[in-house]
Amino acid sequence: MNAEMKKHLEAVVVAIANEQAGDAKSAFSQYLRLKTQAILLGEEEDADDKDDKDDDKDDKKPAFLKKDKKDKDEDDKDEDKDDDKDEDKDED
Repeated sequence: MNAEMKKHLEAVVVAIANEQAGDAKSAFSQYLRLKTQAILLGEEEDADDKDDKDDDKDDKKPAFLKKDKKDKDEDDKDEDKDDDKDEDKDED
């Protein structure tokens, strides 16, 4: 955020605190105009865009494939216990 945008945003906060709706609206309009201009001209990068690349990779996998290896090992141990119970039943 550049100094001019910061100035307008601070003016919005001050105007809201002083219950001056007209001044707040005017300052916010100026801030939005500058912010939009910066985004359209590519002068400012949206901070959330950096995380989106990683999110796309995770979204491609179904939930059951996103398990940690540690969780999988614990599941395997549980399955082995069930197998032991089945073997005991077969011996009877």
